[in-house]
Amino acid sequence: MEEGIVALKNIPPDFCKHMEKAREKERRLKFREENIETLLKEQEDRRIRSLERARVTTQSCDLLVCLFLLKKI
Repeated sequence: MEEGIVALKNIPPDFCKHMEKAREKERRLKFREENIETLLKEQEDRRIRSLERARVTTQSCDLLVCLFLLKKI
């Protein structure tokens, strides 16, 4: 245990600051990537819902056209 403490005391302060900075940079990068992934998933979900609304609207219009044509007969 004493060896570990001695080893920690021998580490230059600049090295510790550099390591902290690198960890913080990695944390920010990971957060950014997760955020982008979330945004892309939300965008895909919106696209799917939009296509679904368009499909339902088209089907209901087709039904209305059929009903209208049947009334004319």
